Amino acid sequence: MQFVKNGPEVPAALLKAHEDGKVVFFCGAGVSYPAGLPTFKNLVDEIYNELSETKTEQECQSYKEKRYDQVLSALEARIVNGRAVVRRALFNILQPDLSKPNSTLTHESILTLATSNKDESTRLVTTNFDRIFELSADNLALKLESNQAPFLPIPKPSKWSSIVYLHGLLPEDVDDVQIMNRLVLTSGDFGSAYLTERWASRFVGELLRGYEVCFIGYSIEDQVVRYMMDALAADKLLGEKTKSAWAFGASTRIDMHKTANEWKAKGVVPVLYEIDDDNDHSLLHSTLEKWSALYRDGIEGKERYVTSSAHLLPVSSTKEDNFIGRMLWALFDESGIPAKSFAQIEPPAPLEWFLDVISKPKASNDMLSELSEIGFNSLSNFNNSLFSNSSDGEPWGNIETSLSGWLVKHLDDARLLSWVLNNGQRPVSRLKRLIEQELVKMQTAPNSCNEVVSNIPTNYSAYSDLLEHPFRFYLNTSDQRIVG
Repeated sequence: MQFVKNGPEVPAALLKAHEDGKVVFFCGAGVSYPAGLPTFKNLVDEIYNELSETKTEQECQSYKEKRYDQVLSALEARIVNGRAVVRRALFNILQPDLSKPNSTLTHESILTLATSNKDESTRLVTTNFDRIFELSADNLALKLESNQAPFLPIPKPSKWSSIVYLHGLLPEDVDDVQIMNRLVLTSGDFGSAYLTERWASRFVGELLRGYEVCFIGYSIEDQVVRYMMDALAADKLLGEKTKSAWAFGASTRIDMHKTANEWKAKGVVPVLYEIDDDNDHSLLHSTLEKWSALYRDGIEGKERYVTSSAHLLPVSSTKEDNFIGRMLWALFDESGIPAKSFAQIEPPAPLEWFLDVISKPKASNDMLSELSEIGFNSLSNFNNSLFSNSSDGEPWGNIETSLSGWLVKHLDDARLLSWVLNNGQRPVSRLKRLIEQELVKMQTAPNSCNEVVSNIPTNYSAYSDLLEHPFRFYLNTSDQRIVG
C-alpha cells in the first residue's frame, strides 16, 4: 500500500510481518541525509577535502569501482598517523546539522516503527556512525540500550532490545581513541568484522535466521548489502531456513524495472520509489513518517483512517495515490474494530466499496490479493461468508459481522440486488436475519423493494423470475410480514 501520493508501494506481507514483530529495520547513510550527512561516497570526498589530500592512481581506481572502504584503507596507510587523522576528519564531518527542517524526523519515525506496540522492545540495526538515533530517542523520551561494535547482542526475540551500531558509534569526545579505533571504516576493518574475527557476520547470520530484514537508506551497490546477502546465500547453501529481506530503493522512472531486477538478483524484495534529477528522496522520508504515525496509533490510527476515507469512491483511487490499498489494509485489521467503525458511519459508506473492491476477484486489486495471500482469511472468505449454496456458509468473525451490517443498509440500492442475482447464490441464514431486521427498520420497505425491482436490469425484470430467486423471495416474504 501507499502511505503518500506517488510513494512506494509497501507490500502487505511486509506490513503484516512488521505488525507481528518479525521485522528488523537495517539503516544506512540515506536515513541521515535530512540532517546534512553524506553517503559513503560523499564521505570519502569530504575526508579528502578536509585533509587537503588528492587521490593516488590506485585510490582513484578503487573509487571508480565504488570500493570506498579500500580507498580509505589506502589513505590511512600512506599518510602520517593515518588512522587517527582520518578518523578525526570523520568525526568532524559526521556532526549533524540539527537546524535543518525535519533533521531528526526520519530517525524518530524509524525508532517508532522499530519499537513494538506489544512489549515496547526496540530492535534496530544501523551501520551509521552518527549519533542521531541517540538524539531521536531522547526526543521521543525512549530509554533505550545501545550496543556498539564489536560488543553485539544475540539477536533473539527473548533476549534482544536495543539499537545495534553494527560498525560502531562516534564517541561524544573525539579524543576517545579506543572507540574511534573500533569504527568499521576501511577494508581492513571490514575484513576483521566479517572475515577473520567474524563478530559482525555472526550477528548478521543469526539476525537473518530469526527476522525479516528491511533495508532503509542503502543503494544497490552498498558493501553492507553485499555482505548481508552473501551471508544469506551462504546460509541457504547450508540448508538453513532464512527469512525474507526487503529494501526501500530509489530509481528513476525509466530504470524502475532494471533496478527492481538488480535487487531481486541479490535475493532482496525491492520497495521502490521514484527520484528525479534532483536526487530528491522525500518520498521515502514521507512514507516512513506516515507509516510510523499509523503504527504508533495502532488500532485507533486505522479507525481514523477508515472513518475519514469511507466516503470516498474507489473509482477515484489512482496508481499515484492508491487509497484503496490503505483502506483495505486498515479495514481488514484482524481485530475487527476498524470494520465496526466503518459499518457504523452514517450515512453509510458507498456500496461501491463492496461492488467495485471487496466482491471482486482477488487478482483485480494488488492489495486485495496480497492480503489474502498472507493469511487475512476474513478477506478471502468474505463473500463465501455472506452468500453460499449452503444455508450457513463460512463462519463469521468480527469483520464479517460488521461489514454485513453495513451491506444490508443498502437494500434499497438496485445494484446490490443485481449483484446477488448475478452471483447466483443464496444469502446465508445469518445474513437473511439481518436483512429482515433491516427491512423492519425501513418504514418504507415495501416501496423501497418495489423501487429496487423496477430498477434492476431488464433480464431480471419478470416478477416470476425474481420470485423464484431466493433473495427476491426473501425480500417479498419480509415485506409481507411488515405489511400484514
